[in-house]
Amino acid sequence: MVVGTPQSLSLSDVACFILEHEMFGAPFGVKEMGYPHIQVKDATAGPPGSGTAVITFEFEVATKLTNSFKTLHGGAAATIVDNFSSLSLMAFEAWSAYQAGSDNASVSMTTSAHLSVEYVAAGKMGSKICIACSIDRSGRRLAFLGAEMYQEGAGKNGHNMLITKARHMKNVLDTQLQIPAKAVLRYVEKSAKRAATSKL
Repeated sequence: MVVGTPQSLSLSDVACFILEHEMFGAPFGVKEMGYPHIQVKDATAGPPGSGTAVITFEFEVATKLTNSFKTLHGGAAATIVDNFSSLSLMAFEAWSAYQAGSDNASVSMTTSAHLSVEYVAAGKMGSKICIACSIDRSGRRLAFLGAEMYQEGAGKNGHNMLITKARHMKNVLDTQLQIPAKAVLRYVEKSAKRAATSKL
């Protein structure tokens, strides 16, 4: 028996479910660009009705993600931005449906219309990198997303060091993916049990 209601699910719960689910595989088969190498760090929705949210992920710059200078490859960075800003949009759309009382979220599939990435600093191999993905505005046909990669405490005076800054515009398609709330609630239960067992 599944305990809880759709409204009890947090945005982080939904993002973790999608990240770990088989529907969201690592791009190009590069496991370092998928779970468990990339994990949800934090998730915050904006004020009710604002249609905004920020979901932050964290990953380590593995060897396979680096260039000849042993820093995060620009192509890998762009792919991570593409995938995880898209995942954030899916998670926010599903979570919003659950908050509205739906037992089954219909999440729109999307394609990229525009993706731009500014490369500000190098992400060194072995370093922990965060990527904060923002849903800035989402309509029936277009979604406007942002993403910033940074290294915590690596900047001047202990501030975060910005690595990339990106903008991502997506076409919202009529095709939809169904994500039942029961599946997410079941995932949350299992995750809680795993966490409790690991503490024993």
